[in-house]
Amino acid sequence: MNTSARNKLHQQTTETQAFIRKELALHTSPAVISGRLRLKHGVYVSKNTLYRYIKKDRLAGGKLYL
Repeated sequence: MNTSARNKLHQQTTETQAFIRKELALHTSPAVISGRLRLKHGVYVSKNTLYRYIKKDRLAGGKLYL
């Protein structure tokens, strides 16, 4: 995986990041979040990218998705 692929989520707008965090707080699955982003916002973030984001947060002591 190249650097640009790893940083996809960090390149998203603040609005997109807020949407992702809100959906994760509601325990929405990464697959559903990915689909909603694509359909409603025209933004592509893969479910795998979201799972990596959750894992990174959890390893840092966060609680995005329990």
